[in-house]
Amino acid sequence: MKIGTALYSPDLTMNLLSVPALTQKRATVIFDAEGCKIMQGDATVAVGMLKEGLYQLTQPCEAVMAAGSHHNKDCKHVWHKRFGHRDVNAIIRMEKENLVSGLHIYDCGVDEPCECCMQSKSCRAPFPKESLTHTKGVLDLVHTDVCGPVEVPSVSGYRYFMTIIDDYSRFCVLYLLKRKSEVAEKIVEYVALVKTLFGRKPKAVRSDQGGEYVGNKLRAFYRREGIQVQYTARYSPQQNGVAERKNRYLVEMVRCLLFDANLHQCYWAEALNTAVHLQNISPTKSTKLTPYELWHGTKPDVQNLKVFGSRAWVHVPKELRKKLSATAKELVFVGYSSEHKAYRFLDKSTRKVIVSRDVKFIEAESGFPTEDSVKETCKQFLKDASSDDTEEIIIELDSVKKKNFNEMEPLSQDETLEEEEVFYGFDEDGTMLQGIDERTVELEGGMQQSLDVTAILENAVSEPRTFEDALLSPERDAWQTAMQEEIDSLKENHTWELVDLPPGRKVVGCKWTYKKKEDANGKPVRYKARLVAQGYSQRYGTDFDEVFAPVARQATLRTLLTVASRDSMIVKHLDIKSAYLYAELEEDIFMRQPPGFQSGNNKVCRLKKCLYGLKQSARVWNKKIDMFFKSIGFLPGSADSCLYVREKNGKHCFIVVYVDDMVIFCNSEEEFNEIRTLLEKHFKLSSLGDLRQFLGIRVDKVNGHYTMDQKGYIEKLVRRFGFEDAKPSKVPLDPAYVKQKEETLLPTNDSYRSLVGSLLYVAVNSRPDICVSTSLLGRKVSNPSNRDWTEAKRVLRYLKATQNLRLHLGSGTESLECFVDADWAGNEGDRKSNSGFIIKYGGGLISWGTRKQSCVALSSTEAEFVALSEGCQELIWLKKLLADLQEERKDPTIVWEDNQSAIRMVQSDRIEKRSKHIDTRHAFTKDLRQKGVIDIRYLPTSQMEADIMTKPLERIKLEQHREALGVK
Repeated sequence: MKIGTALYSPDLTMNLLSVPALTQKRATVIFDAEGCKIMQGDATVAVGMLKEGLYQLTQPCEAVMAAGSHHNKDCKHVWHKRFGHRDVNAIIRMEKENLVSGLHIYDCGVDEPCECCMQSKSCRAPFPKESLTHTKGVLDLVHTDVCGPVEVPSVSGYRYFMTIIDDYSRFCVLYLLKRKSEVAEKIVEYVALVKTLFGRKPKAVRSDQGGEYVGNKLRAFYRREGIQVQYTARYSPQQNGVAERKNRYLVEMVRCLLFDANLHQCYWAEALNTAVHLQNISPTKSTKLTPYELWHGTKPDVQNLKVFGSRAWVHVPKELRKKLSATAKELVFVGYSSEHKAYRFLDKSTRKVIVSRDVKFIEAESGFPTEDSVKETCKQFLKDASSDDTEEIIIELDSVKKKNFNEMEPLSQDETLEEEEVFYGFDEDGTMLQGIDERTVELEGGMQQSLDVTAILENAVSEPRTFEDALLSPERDAWQTAMQEEIDSLKENHTWELVDLPPGRKVVGCKWTYKKKEDANGKPVRYKARLVAQGYSQRYGTDFDEVFAPVARQATLRTLLTVASRDSMIVKHLDIKSAYLYAELEEDIFMRQPPGFQSGNNKVCRLKKCLYGLKQSARVWNKKIDMFFKSIGFLPGSADSCLYVREKNGKHCFIVVYVDDMVIFCNSEEEFNEIRTLLEKHFKLSSLGDLRQFLGIRVDKVNGHYTMDQKGYIEKLVRRFGFEDAKPSKVPLDPAYVKQKEETLLPTNDSYRSLVGSLLYVAVNSRPDICVSTSLLGRKVSNPSNRDWTEAKRVLRYLKATQNLRLHLGSGTESLECFVDADWAGNEGDRKSNSGFIIKYGGGLISWGTRKQSCVALSSTEAEFVALSEGCQELIWLKKLLADLQEERKDPTIVWEDNQSAIRMVQSDRIEKRSKHIDTRHAFTKDLRQKGVIDIRYLPTSQMEADIMTKPLERIKLEQHREALGVK
């Protein structure tokens, strides 16, 4: 604090400080019988003692602030905020009774009401007194309840949360949920965790009779584990008062935290995690000690508590900044890391979470500017909901034998704000820290002991996202086997050697990824675990150089399937196991030992072979497989370098390579067996038989031609976004969507971006009928509105309704033909036009596309002409591809156009002055026509199949064009 003007008097023996001067700077000066305190906002600036009738400052401001950062001696109102707006008297009691460590309160003597508490804690009728049940130890009885749905999902899409409270200690464990159906899985996980911590399971579980708690799978689990179940009577939530009250208190605290911090309600998950932590370290009326101490046996230390949502300057390690860059970055404090001794901060510019301990807090200031609109939306963002749609069920109990499980790594318990992205913070030494799943489990210490958990969820479960998830999965045995197979493969290929980390070198982390390979019906046929290096920490010039590696285009595969059906070729699918391990690294890269398979020493892995996740692995592997195919007589295509062609005895064989997946097109079983034998001499293969599934696309042969669909992928997408019961839509996009404007933006683009990206994968592979829809929605991923989100969900509802449709490829002898169209000035904002094209071969679709034109067309003719040139560019590439397949056609390719003026522009030698901005496109298209490459013909608009690629259509026209494309 700077006072301003000062008077200098050499005769004074001490400095004098003016109280009015302080108050003019909006400081508060508090005097009492013991001393004084100067505050600015909630921060203590200086303290003084009463000596000889005068108040004397005992410490300069800097010293007071430094001491406060270590001893946390601050005003009771500051501690009130640090404890999530807990009752001040309860906090004072904690200090007096020494219930926690590091709590030192300075009584400022002012009892001002807290505005956030008054506005966020609504008055409700009190619950009846809790059950008279008295337990004598931890895990004698646990209470659980689900709260939700939250009106606004968290950034990661969570809508519910479940609390599990130990009756004796009142210690709470929190699980964030996207659907109530996840409850059974989380209870199994909870039982496994407490077994690890205490060596025993809960004796009894009390819950209401919500459908999520009375399912057959969960009841079977209780019987197997010998856990007594206590259900409350229907419509009597008071009988589950412990859990009901806990959720109520948590919701109230979340409201206070968000309101006080001016945070949007979409960050409720971060606030909720903080609320659970704060309540676990605070005593309750029913216990003399804190839940934390009763649960863990040690007193909690609160000296590092900070005000949620406050401003903070986080140190940026020198390894991660340029020499002249700022050494710290302003972030917002959003909680405590349970995996590291550090804080969690929100980067407002990137919406990412940073984990760090090197920080300077400004607790008196919120990290977000005060906005009344933000506060208003935070007042009532939660619905107090619990399950009442229940029925009384009596469960018979019996015992179950325990199963042993292998030792596992410590569980990671932090949660991040994103589901699709991974965030990183800074550790003490500047190394990157990885954020993980959005869940919180308040357990202390590493989970190094063996887990003893029985998997009971026999229904379909999702693929694990982490090593810990795999070990807690009902399919853990399959995932364990898959991980062991991967380790065996790595050792067999001499992928690394254990060495000491050389001085000055950085180590690369690693993690497990999991994937189920499914058959055409979506049933798992293989469980695949892959050890992946965390290549984000590699440094250019030291750990890698060039990284680009090509993959085959889907148009190449569709064209070859068309040729194969016409010529009755054999189509086989091969997979090279652990392909990257066959590629030798040129650089020295050091990696941590794999989770779950450490040798128990401090050595690191010096990689000798490529590993998935390294930046250069794809390129090195591509060079390896390219050299192999050339050595056995195959040559890469000129149009697609991942297409390999060989001519032998007048017959051609083709191989399409997509990383480690290969599709082989040949004329006989003998030829295929010969190629497979050559491959087996150098690589380990999985022979998957006739092509049935490729990159999530189901391939089938019906009536002599191939079909492609992504029904299984669409079903997963529907489940992922919780659309099982959504109403189907007859069109993918409202035709009026492009004409409407909305300024109400989504608070975050993460769920929108994830959904649109998933829809795009379907659009480019098998569903051209949603191509223009995903293109229009994709243009808004950086700044989507509520209207955009509604339309994105409509596309998913349309796919759900039409998931049985297939793309039928050609099989006849029809020549190549192209359809082009444009929607003039179709974009309301910049008035640019949309181009669309479709290209057919053998009577079936092989390529399609839509894009926004780069220039503003001055007429519909110009827009059509630009679309014509863009369609011809794709056509030229496909003619080149057909030449590689020995399908070269000398006759001109027919290009259908529904604009007579555009056709005349190509035929004319002149170009109008007003069209000079597209004269290069005119020259390009005119040159193709003169060389006999294309033959442009007129087609009425009503028959123009490419119309579906330019704008959203109403239902009847959509269905007509969809069937014309072969989607039926």
